[in-house]
Amino acid sequence: MKKIIFSVIRFAVSFFLIYFLLRKIDFHNLSSQLKNINYYFLLLAFVTQLATVFVGSYRWQTLLAGREIRIGFKKLLSYSFIGLFFNFFLPGSSGGDFVRMYKVIDHTEDKMYAGISVLAERIIGTYTMISFVLISCLFSFDLLPHKFLYSTFSVIIVFFCILSLFIFLKTWIIGLINKLPAKGNIFNKIKENVIIFYEAVHFFITHRQVLIKIMFLSFIMQFFAIISFYFTAKSIGLSLAVFYFFIFVPIMFFITAVPISIGGIGVREGVFVYLFGFAGVSSDVAVMVSLLFFSLGILIGLIGGVVHFWSGMKK
Repeated sequence: MKKIIFSVIRFAVSFFLIYFLLRKIDFHNLSSQLKNINYYFLLLAFVTQLATVFVGSYRWQTLLAGREIRIGFKKLLSYSFIGLFFNFFLPGSSGGDFVRMYKVIDHTEDKMYAGISVLAERIIGTYTMISFVLISCLFSFDLLPHKFLYSTFSVIIVFFCILSLFIFLKTWIIGLINKLPAKGNIFNKIKENVIIFYEAVHFFITHRQVLIKIMFLSFIMQFFAIISFYFTAKSIGLSLAVFYFFIFVPIMFFITAVPISIGGIGVREGVFVYLFGFAGVSSDVAVMVSLLFFSLGILIGLIGGVVHFWSGMKK
C-alpha cells in the first residue's frame, strides 16, 4: 500500500511540474524547431546514450570477474537493457535493478555476491557522480547563485560522508549487528544474511584493482551521458559551448536521482531550465532538449522490452 501511495505522489509531482513548465513554452517556436531538427546530431545523441549501456555492462562484468564470477558480456548486456526497460515502465526507481539481480543469480552458485554486484555498481557509480558534481560546483562558481551552490555542495558532502561511513566502518557496523539481541532462529538468520550482505558490498567496493577500473568506466559512462545531452541540444539548433554541459548536466543528474517523480520527469526539466537559464537558454528550448533526451532513453528502454519478450518466447 505504501509503495502505491508513494508512486501516486511521484506521478503527481511529475504531472504538476511538467504542467507548470509547459505553460511557459512557446509552442509555435517549438514546432518550428522540431521541423528543422538535425537528425545527424540526434543520431549521435542516441548512439552516445546507447554507449552508456554497453560501457555499463562491461563495468558490471568487470565487477563480477573480481569475485571470479564469469558471465558473458552479451548476456549481461541483455540484462542491462531489460533492467532499463523496467526502470522506465515500472513504478519506483529500482525495478530494473531487482530484475538484473534476479537474472544474474541464475548463472552462479555465488548468488549473494552476484546479486549484490548490482548494488555495489550503483554505489561506485554514485561516488563517480559525486566527483563530477563537486568539480561542476567549483567551475560554476561564477555562473550560478552562491546560495544554490552552497546548498548543493552541503548535501553532497553529507551524502558522501554517510556513504563513506557505511563503506569503511566495516568492523564497527558488523560488531554493532552482532550485538543485537538474539530473538529466535528467524531473527538470527536475518542477522546472518545482513552480515553476508554487508560483507559482499564491502568486498566489491574495497577490491582496489577492480575498484579503479570500475571508477574509470563510471567516468566514461558519465562522459557519454553528458555528450549525449550536448548532441541532443545541437540537434535542435542550440549552439552552446560543450563546457556548459560538463558543468550543469552532472548537477542535474544528481538532483534528478532523488526519487520524487516518475523517471525524473518534471524534476529533470525544471533543473535543466533553471541551470541553463544562466547560459541564456530559453525555457521552451531547455524543456525540449530535456524531454528529447528522455525520449531517446525511452527508445533504448524499449529495446530492453523487445529483448525481454524475445527471451521469454525462446523459453
